[in-house]
Amino acid sequence: MRSTLGLTPPHCWSIHTHPAACLPTAAASPCSLLCTFVLVGDAQHFVRRDELRAAWAIFTPLLHEIDAGKADPEPYPYGSRGPASQDKLLADAGYIRSTKYVWRPHPLDEDGGK
Repeated sequence: MRSTLGLTPPHCWSIHTHPAACLPTAAASPCSLLCTFVLVGDAQHFVRRDELRAAWAIFTPLLHEIDAGKADPEPYPYGSRGPASQDKLLADAGYIRSTKYVWRPHPLDEDGGK
C-alpha cells in the first residue's frame, strides 16, 4: 500500500463546509478513503453497533464449534458462490439461482484473495 502526503486545500480545513471536495482521489489507498469517510461523517461504509453485535452473536458460537471440531465447514473456491452442496439446500428453500453471475477479481487483488 502506498500513500503520498500533500498540502490540504484551504476549502478542506472545515470538512463541514465542503465535505465532498475533501474526498481523496481515486488513486487514494483504501485506508485513507476509510479515514476520510470517518472525518466527513459518511457512515455508509461501516457497520452499526447493533449489526456488529448481531453478527458476533451468530458467528461466535459457530467459530467455537469449528475450533472444537464439532462443525466441519465445507471449503469452496475463492470467488465462487459457495460450495456445490448449497445448491440443494437453496433449491429446497425455493431459491432459483441466477447463472449470470461471473466472478471478476478486483484489480488490486493481486494474490487472488489468499
